[in-house]
Amino acid sequence: MTVRTYAFAGLVLAPASGLALGVWAEFDDLNAPLLLGVATPAIALATLAAARLLRVHPTAVALAGALLGALTLGLSEGVYIAVHRARGGFLNFEAFDSQGEMAAALIAIHAAAGATLGLAVGASLALLLWAGRARGRNRPAARARTIS
Repeated sequence: MTVRTYAFAGLVLAPASGLALGVWAEFDDLNAPLLLGVATPAIALATLAAARLLRVHPTAVALAGALLGALTLGLSEGVYIAVHRARGGFLNFEAFDSQGEMAAALIAIHAAAGATLGLAVGASLALLLWAGRARGRNRPAARARTIS
């Protein structure tokens, strides 16, 4: 398998974990630290895969992280709501008149939280990539070894 194949597989990791987290949240007790503990590495690996696949500037890695974070947590909440409603559950908040409005608000809140998390992960990775590239530019050229 090539590096590109692994990069594509890594890129699928964040949305796939979002689907799994959504189902997990409905059928078992999924608290916020556990959600972040699963979602953060998935977002980081998917962001690295995107950076490897697209060979983008390190600052674009932060934006890719934000996009993948919003996708992961927004998708996990959307799947949770779909499974919850399919099983006959209701969303209970007095501030919203309809279940559709409540669902849209929950998905938007989770997508915004995911974008924030993804931006932090992407910015950290961009900083590491930038530091690695800067260190590589400042390294003296390797001397050729000769056998005498």
